[in-house]
Amino acid sequence: IISNLFINRKEQGAALFARIGTPVQNFDFSTNVLENLAQRSKEFATIKDLALIDCRFFGKDLAAGLACNIDFALISGVYISGSLKSEKLVAGFAGSCNNSCLDECGTNIDFKNRECNAAGCFSTSQNTVLRNYISLGSFQYSMDNIEDSRISTGYSARTIRKAGKDWNAILSIRLVGVGSFYLYNCLVLNSISTDRKKGQVIAFPDSATIDNSFYSAENIKQTLSDNNKVGISNDKLKKKETYKGWDFDTVWEMEDGVSFPKLRKLEKMLKRQ
Repeated sequence: IISNLFINRKEQGAALFARIGTPVQNFDFSTNVLENLAQRSKEFATIKDLALIDCRFFGKDLAAGLACNIDFALISGVYISGSLKSEKLVAGFAGSCNNSCLDECGTNIDFKNRECNAAGCFSTSQNTVLRNYISLGSFQYSMDNIEDSRISTGYSARTIRKAGKDWNAILSIRLVGVGSFYLYNCLVLNSISTDRKKGQVIAFPDSATIDNSFYSAENIKQTLSDNNKVGISNDKLKKKETYKGWDFDTVWEMEDGVSFPKLRKLEKMLKRQ
């Protein structure tokens, strides 16, 4: 656990690491890329069991919680909370994340800027497997750009204050990008306040393959996407029976009927403070 870390880099990007990654030989990008990543992730550069608590990072072009760039990395049991500020771009985990696996990770970030681009997880990401993930915090708008990737078993519960001035929509998981995109066992709890025209808030992208994923019908009331047929009440979202396919024996925990799911590993880590 690292608490109250302050980084101020007025001429460069700011993050705990500049880059996390390792060269991987003979990786097959032709078929089953996401499956290959999961199978070979133990060969990658690894960061695990790390908590950054109440960090404050300022970078000129980029401020990110964990790294400016991630490529061929395994990130496990990492939690980041605090505030990020930059003149151009802020991202909860990394400016870019490619060819990597994240498991049992979470962020609770306050993005200070009112005009710069803000991404709850990554600004750009390709060929990434994101499992058992929690995204919390408050910021101006979301523009996660995730391509050819899989997000499974996790949720976003960010407080989004308004839409970005140059964008037509707020998106809980992804705003722009192309390619194969999968959402399995995902929950969106975002609380959104916007002065945009009705129909400018999207919970799930049309281009995504959706399986057993849903969003809070009470918090997100405006949608555009055909995938947004899965809005349910917060009362039901506090019932363990709603979360079919979630591992409540070893990964997740919740007080049935009272709270939303929590990651066991992160809760145990935070209790050590």
